[in-house]
Amino acid sequence: MSGILFFKTKDKENVKDFYQSHVGMEIWLEQKDCVILKHGNLLLGFCTREENDTYGMITFFYPTKEEVDSMYEKMKSRAEDKPKENEKYEIYHFFARDPENRTIEFQAFLHPVDSYLTADELLISRRSVRYFEDKQIHEEILWKLFEVCRYAPT
Repeated sequence: MSGILFFKTKDKENVKDFYQSHVGMEIWLEQKDCVILKHGNLLLGFCTREENDTYGMITFFYPTKEEVDSMYEKMKSRAEDKPKENEKYEIYHFFARDPENRTIEFQAFLHPVDSYLTADELLISRRSVRYFEDKQIHEEILWKLFEVCRYAPT
């Protein structure tokens, strides 16, 4: 199952430009008075209306703290504070505001999480590893890996 989060906007073009140029989202679908933007497997729709939706929070997450820091450098003028660790949720994050004052968060999880990539994104981004670290892997991760490997054709 997939989904789209829609927001009312008074200035679709400005919002669209912001999410493309500052956040790195791509246009997934452009309609008469709506635009749907894509970031990984997140779809956000912005539709021209008489008022803005500014409730809730839009969170973008990244694999590493360094990527959050990179987003902070891009968003510094809109950021509420510098990135920091949140021990309660085991994340590294910061908050910022979009042009219509919606709260946006940029974060990295500081603990393992299940994969969120689609099959085509996973295959396209696959890389060969020629350097290995001598480090312990959680048994739960190994069992997931073994389970997935059972479906490989060879």
